[in-house]
Amino acid sequence: RDIEERLDAWIEARTAAEVEATFAEHDAVVGRVYDMADIWTDPTYRERDNIISVADPDYGAVSMHGVVPKLVTRPGVVQSVGEPLGAHTSQVLRELADLDDDAIADLMKQGVI
Repeated sequence: RDIEERLDAWIEARTAAEVEATFAEHDAVVGRVYDMADIWTDPTYRERDNIISVADPDYGAVSMHGVVPKLVTRPGVVQSVGEPLGAHTSQVLRELADLDDDAIADLMKQGVI
């Protein structure tokens, strides 16, 4: 436990670049823990399609998380940023609540949906 505490204190007293350089100088493995700002600006994340740009009809190009892991034969794809709020409300009310078009229209008039 003493070694861990001493190492923590040593790391906290330095910048990430200093820690990485010192570890590299001694052929020791180290990996930076990224926050979202680091991930968003690291070109490797975009090169690996971890951060992708997806077209949105309201907002234009939207950056978002890509599909991980990348499988060789079925790599996966993001087709949209998602449907707008309420896009499937009528379908759900028909299928799960067994409402007809008149009942759904009435709920809309009342401001329920």
